[in-house]
Amino acid sequence: MSGLTGNNIIAGSSGQVSGYNIDNSLRGGSGNNLQFSGAASNRKTLTFSTWIKRSDNLNAYGYLFSAGSNSSNYETLVFFPGTGPGVGASLHYQNFIGNSLQAYFSTEMSFRDSGAWYHIVFVKDTTNATAADRLKLYVNGELVDFVVSGTYGYTHIALNQEGYWNNGSANHYINGAIFGGVNRSYLAETHFIDGIALTAASFGETDADTNQWKPVEYEGSYGANGYYLKYQDSSALGDDYSGNNNDLTVTGYVATDQVLDSPTNNFSTINLLLNDYTTSWTLSEGNLKFSATSDSFKRSSFMLPSSGKWYCEVRIDDNTIPYMGVASLDPLLGTYNIVKGTFFYNNSGLNSSYVGYDGGNLVGYSNASNGDIVGIAHNSSNGETSYYLNNSLLRTVTTAHFSDDFTFYFAHGSSGGSSGMTVNFGQDSSFAGQTTAQGNGGVGEDFYYTPPTGYKALNTNNLDDSSIALPEEHFEAVVYVGDGNSTQEVTTSFEPDLIWNKNRTTVYHNRLFDRVRGLDKSVYSNLNSAEDTYQDYGYPTATSSTSVTVGQGTDTNKLINLNNQNYVLWNWKADSTSGSSNTDGTITSTVSANTTSGFSIVKYTGTGVAGDTMGHGLSQAPEMVIMKKRISNGSDGVRGWHVWAKYLTDGNYLSLNATNAQFNARDFGEVGNATYPYTAPTASLITFGGVNTGAYQEVNYNGDDYIMYCFHSVEGYSKVGSYTGNGSTDGTFFYTGFRPAFIMFKNTTATGNWVIVDNKRNTYNEINKTLWADLSSTEGTYAWGDFTSNGFKFRNTSNGLNNSGQNYIYLAIAESPFKYSNAR
Repeated sequence: MSGLTGNNIIAGSSGQVSGYNIDNSLRGGSGNNLQFSGAASNRKTLTFSTWIKRSDNLNAYGYLFSAGSNSSNYETLVFFPGTGPGVGASLHYQNFIGNSLQAYFSTEMSFRDSGAWYHIVFVKDTTNATAADRLKLYVNGELVDFVVSGTYGYTHIALNQEGYWNNGSANHYINGAIFGGVNRSYLAETHFIDGIALTAASFGETDADTNQWKPVEYEGSYGANGYYLKYQDSSALGDDYSGNNNDLTVTGYVATDQVLDSPTNNFSTINLLLNDYTTSWTLSEGNLKFSATSDSFKRSSFMLPSSGKWYCEVRIDDNTIPYMGVASLDPLLGTYNIVKGTFFYNNSGLNSSYVGYDGGNLVGYSNASNGDIVGIAHNSSNGETSYYLNNSLLRTVTTAHFSDDFTFYFAHGSSGGSSGMTVNFGQDSSFAGQTTAQGNGGVGEDFYYTPPTGYKALNTNNLDDSSIALPEEHFEAVVYVGDGNSTQEVTTSFEPDLIWNKNRTTVYHNRLFDRVRGLDKSVYSNLNSAEDTYQDYGYPTATSSTSVTVGQGTDTNKLINLNNQNYVLWNWKADSTSGSSNTDGTITSTVSANTTSGFSIVKYTGTGVAGDTMGHGLSQAPEMVIMKKRISNGSDGVRGWHVWAKYLTDGNYLSLNATNAQFNARDFGEVGNATYPYTAPTASLITFGGVNTGAYQEVNYNGDDYIMYCFHSVEGYSKVGSYTGNGSTDGTFFYTGFRPAFIMFKNTTATGNWVIVDNKRNTYNEINKTLWADLSSTEGTYAWGDFTSNGFKFRNTSNGLNNSGQNYIYLAIAESPFKYSNAR
């Protein structure tokens, strides 16, 4: 397999930008490690750099880089198990001499994203006079803060202290430790630099086109004991390419542990984070082998793109009752095996294999045997799936539930054998050494059988370029500290048209400003009050392509720029104007629309006419609409906020300024349906509902003035979605197709707050800094889960976001499309 290479194009985890290419990685496994024994060298100063894709058990210790003579004398970098800061798959440094702890730190950052690659650089320089600079850790190019352990009370490593790295009598391990610890993750591009303290910039750079960290070729020296592992020669995986000939001894690894998955071409695996049914499963061999002891259901770590043709192979290791196929993210029509999608399964008790769709519609075939290979070829453009057994077509089927949220899936029946199945998404046709690799497929692909014409491996090189490679040109969260001056320029990436401002330190309202109404006018998401022009509280006095100027105001509170107060701005770009007249409907609206990002600002005056329509300015139907009566010119008075989303029951809506579950106008004494839309929005129009004779007409009262914010999903940039909570600390994982920058959640089944999290207040996992659209409260600390390279994962039930059996909606916006994303 060493001759197979990628497309020589990367960005982040492997996007479409020319650059330095990494061809291979080393797949970790239990008991496997690399060892180095060299002469004594510099024990005070060194640099270790590697790319890593986590695939090991996150509830076990994962030793990444260690040296020592026994369990009382060692130095190590190790991933800790558990949950919470300082554990929860955080990275720890330990230095023991004579069983006495000399130095210890941990990161608050949790390394639990198994969908893409991290770049880790550890730097040790105990000759540095500044104690805090003697140990440094960079993750994806960013310097990470350490948490000093309260358990041991040590702060920093001592000046000029020596450890066990480069101790000539110590054993050195990668993916292991002297006392047998392991790390089952993938590794790529591993460097050890002896005697030099470097930074991450020696090994990577931020890509200008994607703003994601990517590898570059290291061009420096290595020192006497330095080495460079490319994992390029499958017959000599420990070969040193630094020129020093410091080859490492290989323990446990075999030639087939070299795979094509790499930081510059990230392949799908089985999703470690998503558990749809039971927990009686085990993943191994780099999350490509799936076994279970009872009913279990797992998915690919990539969602299938909404277009294109995609192929994977499954080796049946135990033919008792394995299931596999293509299923919607909302898969179940009944039990675990009744999917909204297509499937192949084998039942050795009935001595037959079957291909079907939507939980039935079966056609039987001869019983599959252990070692047989099932090919799954899915055409996302028309929903067809073809199933092959040992390269012979069995059947082509199409689900009636065809949608754009499909994944490959793999399942075990209750009486299934424990040996399971091994999956190949195009990175390893040996199926973890169980067959002889064949190397079929396109460039940078390794399938056992040649895929049908036009079908490709599920990897980032094969994903289409995102229509929005830099989401921060359309949305971004910005944090700043007030300086108490009359104005302050807050740096931004674009000139925003909607600015949502919240003081994080002091209790005060969520204030929304937009260019269509005028940036000097406020509406408050947590109140039902009218629009105001309270300039004495401060407001955005100016904007440019690089900044928002926040004016202090004359009120003593100075609410937008109070000295030493922490703030956040959530900024959206529309069309950079105050809007233009839209006459698509019976109501003339003023619209500022960004059709690329699926966002528009709509201002209109109500007519009171049932069935009236209004243009929203987007190129496809909105999936979420947030609106507010801002000025009442009649007897109806100012009302609260209304939120419509496509996942709500027909005729129901939510209130942005309240905790209510979804409700209908009739719940407030309305006659008929006075909500919007009366019918589902179209690609050009919003249609208003019936008009009543009561006092609570809220969305189209004759003569009243309104503001509306419209959103629809854009692949790789934004998603209006829904989910059902499972009430577990191992909460469900949700695909978005991007690494999130912003998510706003709401429970639609029961009362609950509108929870807002973002990537600038939470720069690493676990996400715990929370604000609420319906509250004036200061920022809270409620750990709930993680952002990942391709979605988000709940890890507890805090904030009421994962209550068992309750339904939720969310609006998520990207930091980076998955195609380009590093692990978070």
